[in-house]
Amino acid sequence: MSDDSNNYSFGGRMSVTGGTDNYAPSDVNIELDPTNIKTDATANGDGTACYTSTPKLYGAKIKFRDRSGIVWNDVLRKTMDWTIVEEDNNVTHVFTSARIVGEPVVDRSNGEVTGCEIRGSQYQKLNN
Repeated sequence: MSDDSNNYSFGGRMSVTGGTDNYAPSDVNIELDPTNIKTDATANGDGTACYTSTPKLYGAKIKFRDRSGIVWNDVLRKTMDWTIVEEDNNVTHVFTSARIVGEPVVDRSNGEVTGCEIRGSQYQKLNN
C-alpha cells in the first residue's frame, strides 16, 4: 500500500532554487499552476455545450525576499531549471528550462519582491 501521508500536508518551510542560485521566498504562499492546458465552456447557438482547450505553460507565483546581489534584469533573461522544495512535506516541484516572467517590484519597507512567476513547458511533482 502506498504512503499518502504527504498528500494532505501543506505549508511549512520552502526553498527555491534557480539554476545554482538560491532564492528566498518571502512566505510559503507559493501558488502552483500544475497544468499545461486551459479549458473553457460556452454554449452553441442551439444551447448545447461547446468546450475549447488552449495550451499554456506550467507555472508558479512566488513572492521573493530581496537579497543583495540579485540582478533582476539578469534573472529575467535566463532560462534555467527551477526547483521548489516543500521541506516539511517531502515534496519537490521541478520546472525544467523555465524562466521568471513578469515585472519584479521590490518593496523596500519589507524586502518583498512581487510580480514574478516561473513559467515553462516542463513540470514534474516529486514525492521524496
